[in-house]
Amino acid sequence: ESISCGLKAMAGLAASPPLQNPAANAVVGITRREIAPGALTPAHAVAEFTRKRKIEEMWIYRDSMVTDEEVVEAQARHVQALADLNPGVVPATLDQLQALLTPIRTSLVNLNDNVESLKHKVESLDHKVDAINENSKTFQRNSQSMCMSGGNNELWRPTKTSAGFAAAPPLPEMAPPGGPPAAVQQVFDAPAPPPGLRTLPPAALSFPATAGQTISRAELGYLARWYNDEFGIVAADNHDEQM
Repeated sequence: ESISCGLKAMAGLAASPPLQNPAANAVVGITRREIAPGALTPAHAVAEFTRKRKIEEMWIYRDSMVTDEEVVEAQARHVQALADLNPGVVPATLDQLQALLTPIRTSLVNLNDNVESLKHKVESLDHKVDAINENSKTFQRNSQSMCMSGGNNELWRPTKTSAGFAAAPPLPEMAPPGGPPAAVQQVFDAPAPPPGLRTLPPAALSFPATAGQTISRAELGYLARWYNDEFGIVAADNHDEQM
């Protein structure tokens, strides 16, 4: 039977299988009825293309709302519809379909990986910006405490904003000859916590509790390593300037 565009319909299409995720299955255009042999038209092929695109987008952008097999099934239905309308032009054997779909699926996997990587980078940047904003308030409070008389005004610990630990303190002389105490070494042997709000140094690292309290050069070096920040310390600084 001849149809529009001068194309000839062939085998038709079976009804689409239901998707495992009910929410995905409820999307308009996902459920496709059976198309009898000889009844398939270009409009049906376009509908299969639209269904395929919707399923691919759910796979990429909605945390794998559909399975890999469902993506491949939708792609195969579209190719089958094209092959049905264009016999001898579009490959329709299983091996030929697989050869067509494999690079498409690889591209989709790579795109999904890139989207996930970008999402993690944005989340990490958001955490760092939040931590920097919080630290600006902390530094302001600490400056006020240090300017007040008495020396007993509380100091607040800033949160960590740089990933990882520094391999060494800002100055070689800040490293004690015998190495850090065991409790401090355990801190640096463990994975560094990610930067972010309320990521504060552990109790094993001394931090001055008040404006009048001091810590040793070595203890200041441990903090610099933990924050992965040299704090602007240079060799010409005396201890008070480093503090």
